[in-house]
Amino acid sequence: MRPAGAEDLPGLERIRQTAFAPVFASFRAALGEEPYALVQAREDRAQGALLASHMARGSAWEVFAAKGRRGTSPVLSPCS
Repeated sequence: MRPAGAEDLPGLERIRQTAFAPVFASFRAALGEEPYALVQAREDRAQGALLASHMARGSAWEVFAAKGRRGTSPVLSPCS
């Protein structure tokens, strides 16, 4: 484990997009496209910026990366 750096953000963003895709799709299916666009889409799009803010200097979060068999995998952990 090591502290994650800016170079880890693209990988962590890919993980975030993959993990949340079914969640956002379920919101669209439950609400319908037009209501989803009005009430939820902006929040879903903001998730990438939220992730980047967790990695920003002074954030209350610590982000770590672990090197596994497939390369580096970022890990998100709240700082207490």
